[in-house]
Amino acid sequence: MFTAYGKEAIELFQTNLEGNKPFDIITLDIAMPDMDGTEVLFNIRQIEKNHNVAKENQVKIIIVTSHSDRDYLITCLQAECNDYIVKPFDLKSISRKIEKIKPNEPIFR
Repeated sequence: MFTAYGKEAIELFQTNLEGNKPFDIITLDIAMPDMDGTEVLFNIRQIEKNHNVAKENQVKIIIVTSHSDRDYLITCLQAECNDYIVKPFDLKSISRKIEKIKPNEPIFR
């Protein structure tokens, strides 16, 4: 599933969580047309808290950014992303990130 808009991503996440079809993994760009990606991340984590999702069952989130500034990346990690990847990246890089965070469920069904 793909969306370029933060509000839509939050709605899709919540709908799927409440429909007992939670996402396994989300790649979340920081630069989005309607919201900052960290805002989306905060909203997703709050929804999980509101639904009493255990930390080990939370959706795995990889932040995608062109910012390689250390303080910026620390902010993303403090916002509870599971990892980040700096643009530009290739398939091998994203595969390593996914393997590192090991989603709870198979990604491809």
